[in-house]
Amino acid sequence: MRYYVLFPHEEERVRRTFDMIQEHYVQDGLVRSLLNPSGFPIKENCYYARLLALLGQESYACSTRLLSLNDSAHSFPDSIHALTKKGASIEGHSHNAAAYLLLQLMGLLVHDSGSELQLLPLVPDHWFFEGFYVDKLMTSQGPLSIKAELQDEHIYVSINFKAKPELKEFKLSLPSTVYAVKVGDRITEVQEPLINLSSSVTELMLFHK
Repeated sequence: MRYYVLFPHEEERVRRTFDMIQEHYVQDGLVRSLLNPSGFPIKENCYYARLLALLGQESYACSTRLLSLNDSAHSFPDSIHALTKKGASIEGHSHNAAAYLLLQLMGLLVHDSGSELQLLPLVPDHWFFEGFYVDKLMTSQGPLSIKAELQDEHIYVSINFKAKPELKEFKLSLPSTVYAVKVGDRITEVQEPLINLSSSVTELMLFHK
């Protein structure tokens, strides 16, 4: 047997894991556990959303599906029953579930290694067209705010670091339909939905198809 069959490439191993999860454990877009307590476990579904993102697939739907299953107090148990949509074992407020969901939502907004900062890495395109505003987003460069809104058929994005960042530049993910970006008086065509920006940039305009 060949080496790559016994010890597959990391990307292939991730792909095989994903295929197995999809075949045996996914129901209604979420990972379902058959162990006690059965249902949709929050932690494992956050891991699943990260796996989707790693494979370049839409993870936003998984995150929002989880959020839609909150109870009347807008809290979450560790696992959600597949039929009642309530706590699979007991009702209550799970600090672990809240922490995993918060980290998952933060992952939509920022990837931060300390030496590299990427904003809006997993935000879906429709957020830009519907408009959004996030304040006090914590990063290694301090808190920042970011806003996007559609005006006169263009998308306007504003970014405000609360303190002067140490990094000279950062990355910004764009909607897939954007073909050019205007910063100041300069318009630059983009070939992929990810650009590098100077940390001094606070306003930009996006041209989309």
